[in-house]
Amino acid sequence: MKKYLLFILSIVVALLTWIPNTRLFLTDSNIETILILVLAIFVCVFSVIYNKHSRSLWYIFSFILGLSPILFLIFVGIFLALGMPFAP
Repeated sequence: MKKYLLFILSIVVALLTWIPNTRLFLTDSNIETILILVLAIFVCVFSVIYNKHSRSLWYIFSFILGLSPILFLIFVGIFLALGMPFAP
């Protein structure tokens, strides 16, 4: 049950980071960005802890999806370094 809950939370982190209609990460309000980062850290830490006890691909995928805010910042940094605009 824990692995499904972590996976659902990691999907929520990915949706709030990547999908434009639900994106709250790096918008005008700072509290949503902080909450998404806290949720992402929570998902990553607990997926690593639970993966040590019982090896499962659910925890690995949860960890990867939990890294979505960091991956988003890397992609934005690459786009800005290449001179591409961040927003249309």
